Amino acid sequence: MFTIRVALLLAISAISVSASANILVNGSFELGNYTGSAGVQPIPGTSNILPGWSATNVDWIESYWTAQHGTKSIDLSRVFAGSVEQSFVTVPGTTYSVEFFFAGNPDGNPVVKNAQVTVDSFSQIYTFDTTGFSRPNIGWVQKSFSFVADDTAATLKFASLDATSFGPALDNVSVVAAVPEPATLACLGLGLVALSRRRASR
Repeated sequence: MFTIRVALLLAISAISVSASANILVNGSFELGNYTGSAGVQPIPGTSNILPGWSATNVDWIESYWTAQHGTKSIDLSRVFAGSVEQSFVTVPGTTYSVEFFFAGNPDGNPVVKNAQVTVDSFSQIYTFDTTGFSRPNIGWVQKSFSFVADDTAATLKFASLDATSFGPALDNVSVVAAVPEPATLACLGLGLVALSRRRASR
């Protein structure tokens, strides 16, 4: 019985660790060959300069303002409205939690920044009012939502809605699979017990 309990605890632990891990690559935009000057590296057109991400018309920010996590973040507008997106493997029917930190470049209009976030059937517009904020403190706020995967892959996209050089700011993005329901864990436990009994009967 001790062996069964140990196996069950190890299985549950493995599932929990797996479920809590960020599925995305480079969620804080720290990885990549940064060659910018004055704290900003322009990414014109469409580029894969950011590992894990496809970026279009954005600025890769280092020291221009204070990042929420690490030293780098993204301005989603570079002259024109830009975007970043990343595709990842999903399990159909599984619930995923998406979290990110959102703010806005305070150096120019519009005062209220706008960005659209899409993944599978989920689509929502987020706004951020830059009034009272500055580059040393741009006012990062955490946003989150959940979606249920409808295929074996999904693409998470953050797109600016502001055609300006002063766009929405993005950092510290994560996608996490939901922890299995208690009923699922119970079935796992029963399966381990049954397996142990079959081995014992032999």
